[in-house]
Amino acid sequence: MPDLRPGDVLCFQYRDRRLMARAIEYVTGSVYTHCGTYLGGDQVGEATGSGYAIGSISRYRAECVSIRVVPFPGDNEGRRRVVDFAIALVRTDLRYGWL
Repeated sequence: MPDLRPGDVLCFQYRDRRLMARAIEYVTGSVYTHCGTYLGGDQVGEATGSGYAIGSISRYRAECVSIRVVPFPGDNEGRRRVVDFAIALVRTDLRYGWL
């Protein structure tokens, strides 16, 4: 993987393409079906069905065929603010659902 920097967006293409992943691929026209924010170290912030969580990038390396890195376009202050915001989300009751 290229040099990761906190705040970069990671797009994941899973090996195991279940029904939901195939539906997302169909609707979006993309092979990437999940994404998260790189927080540094081995940490990725991500939305889950039960809220926002911090996961392990090592897990994604094992489960994915491809991980695309979309570099954060801002400066280091912007990166810090994105990471701080993502970490703060873990302590909230943020949920998302189907439209």
